[in-house]
Amino acid sequence: MDADQLRAMQASLVDAAGVRAIEVRSHRALTLLLPGPEDADAALDADAIRLLGPDGSRQRPSRTGMDRQVIGFDARRRVIVGTRLHLLFDTPLAPNARHRLLLPGDAPSVPVTYQPDRATGSIQASQVGYVPAARKLAFAGNWLGSAGPMPVAGRDFEVVDTNTGRVAFNGVAETVDDHDIWSGNQLLMLDFSGLRKPGRYQIRMPGLGVSDGFVIAPDVYTPLYRGVFRLFFHSRNGTPIAARHADPGHARPQGGVPAALDGVMHPGVADSPLGCGSNGCGPRRVSGGWFDAGDYGQYVPNAAPIWFNVGVALDLAPSRFRDRDLDIPESGNGIPDVLDELDWGMRWLLSMQDADGGVHFRIASRRWDDSLPHRVTEPRLISERTTHATAAFAAAAAIHARLLQPHDAARARRVLAAAENAWDFIERNPQWPEEGQRYRNPQDMRAGEYADASATDNRLWAAAELFRATGEARYRQAY
Repeated sequence: MDADQLRAMQASLVDAAGVRAIEVRSHRALTLLLPGPEDADAALDADAIRLLGPDGSRQRPSRTGMDRQVIGFDARRRVIVGTRLHLLFDTPLAPNARHRLLLPGDAPSVPVTYQPDRATGSIQASQVGYVPAARKLAFAGNWLGSAGPMPVAGRDFEVVDTNTGRVAFNGVAETVDDHDIWSGNQLLMLDFSGLRKPGRYQIRMPGLGVSDGFVIAPDVYTPLYRGVFRLFFHSRNGTPIAARHADPGHARPQGGVPAALDGVMHPGVADSPLGCGSNGCGPRRVSGGWFDAGDYGQYVPNAAPIWFNVGVALDLAPSRFRDRDLDIPESGNGIPDVLDELDWGMRWLLSMQDADGGVHFRIASRRWDDSLPHRVTEPRLISERTTHATAAFAAAAAIHARLLQPHDAARARRVLAAAENAWDFIERNPQWPEEGQRYRNPQDMRAGEYADASATDNRLWAAAELFRATGEARYRQAY
């Protein structure tokens, strides 16, 4: 974080007694960033710290706590760990008044000011923004490491129009939890759903400060939609990412994993309960799809829910998704770009299916990849066929066929036939892994297991989507 960002917040850089920065988290709570984790407990005696008020009064912290977190990376890409010391005082800091923090030893005192018009991380509003008619929630609270939740005394809040400075909404926060299990915070919920006027706003809460600015606007999700699906495009395997379509600096003209390495059946597949399948155990061409994460594994159960989420969006608001709205190579073919992107994923899903309908759940390197994809040198290994993956495939393919039907009926029929073939495979074969059992990697594999002890949910999902796509009674009966 640079000095300009700090100036907009209730934080400041310092260089005294090994303290790097101070953040005012509320009018009672301060956080000191120390240089590193080594001997941090001995580096600064918290009990010896005093807060000097503008009237000359001194107070010691009533509660202290510590935690450690990654705060950056050095020139060799190694993590820099910072230690944070949290101080809670009984008497609040007076707003906009200059206090001083007296540190142990001969270190110079450090100025501290609680500025209620500065941004605080103790109020969390949506970084994306809010649609005018939608429910609008923000949250207040913070965590003081080993000192536990930061107390938040007040409950009143205001939403302020940042252009005019006028209060646009008044509300009262609701306590959700005194010690939230996920964040550690005393968690307060701020509901301002009644504010529908488009504009830019901040939330102001006595004793904390103001939130970062946020927007209320009808098109607030448009950049998010584009950003997410451009990420899918940039994560494509099996094709060059040409500069004319890539975001600046993200072209990948060499393409993905070399075709000759995609892929080879893992030796253990032949001995697995569902076997290699009707296509045999030899190498096979797997193409298309998206890389899963920082490595280049591709997992059927991870990819399948994408079709559910996009399908819901297209069911609710089909007119919002158009051709040419993502600037991908397929733009201009008369099909919404989001469906074109899904079809790139479907190419890969179809290549993971055998002719008898069974679906292999993963293709991945034996070890985590740490190079650009075109520099991968070892074959990627195709893993076992599982009921979980086959059912997930059937559901995703049924959705894809339904969505694509108005645009490319022939392609939709082929995909739907693949979905029904997967369902027939499930009906003909015993479930594996068995219900209650989890998949485990072979000893020589380090790829994600994504172990699930049940295939029931995916089988239900597949039956429901196939019934919706075909109207056939057998899928309703199966459900």
